[in-house]
Order: sequence, then C-alpha cells, then structure tokens
Amino acid sequence: MKKAFITSFILLFGLCFSTSIGQETQTAIMNVHSQVTSSVSISVTGLDFGELSTQSTTDATGTISVMAATGVIYNIALDEGQNWDSYSRTMLSDSGTSIGYGLWKDAGLQPEDMWGDSDFGGAQPIGTSAGPFTGDGTAQNYTVYGQANSAPLVVLDDFNDLVTVTVHY
Repeated sequence: MKKAFITSFILLFGLCFSTSIGQETQTAIMNVHSQVTSSVSISVTGLDFGELSTQSTTDATGTISVMAATGVIYNIALDEGQNWDSYSRTMLSDSGTSIGYGLWKDAGLQPEDMWGDSDFGGAQPIGTSAGPFTGDGTAQNYTVYGQANSAPLVVLDDFNDLVTVTVHY
C-alpha cells in the first residue's frame, strides 16, 4: 500500500509539472497610440428683432457657442452677411426693401466693438473678430449684440439676412 501511494504521488507530481516542460512561447510588442487633434465645433442661435415699429431702433441678442480642445487658440469672425450694401449690413424683404442693422461684441454698441472679419482678410471692412480665446474642452458661449434701425419703414414685410460665423484656429 505504501508503495502504491508513493507511486501515485510521483505520477501526480509528474503530471503537475509535465505541462510546463517542453512548452514554447512567442511574444510580440503591441503599439498603443492616440492623438488629440485641435478640433473645434460651433453652434449659433440667431438674432430675432421681432416686430419693428416706424422710426425706432430695436436691440436683440444671439449666441455663438464654441467647443475647442484644451489649449486651442481661436478667434470668432462674422462676415458682412448676404445683403451687405457697401457700408452696412442689411436685412432684405422679398420686395427688396432693406433695414440696416449692426452686430457688436459688447452691449455698449460702440464702433470699436463692431463684429466683423477685417483682421482675417474678410469682406466686412467694419469690425474685427473676437478673441483670441483659449479652448478648455467645454462649450464657451459668446453673445452677439444686434441693433436694427427701422427708420424709414416703407413696407410691411419680413426682413432677413444670413451672416456666416467662422472660427479661425
């Protein structure tokens, strides 16, 4: 019995270690890589001056939201709009009647705060971009201050313009 126990123990011991004897192994190096790009996304909420009355100015605001990767430096420029008339932005009606308006970076509506794109070679000769700003990976909101002048209002109609917002980074 003692002999059978010793034989069983030797066989069991041999089986436990026999699987590691004579095995081959292969190794390889796995490259792990990532790249963070200087990505920027933009969304806008337009300005609605509502109903204008004769001989008045009306203010409105819009919002530009920019999400830029951390550390990305950017400026925000606004072009002259579709209906630029050589010296100001205008909204046009379907009948061709226009209402002048301006866009500013500050609620004080000062000439030096007019929002444009002249510093990036754009067609808007009045006004410069806003910035520079530095992205932090979250959405950053910027207010666009607008003022429309309805004097003289000669036709009752809807007036519209489209302004392109560009983020330079």
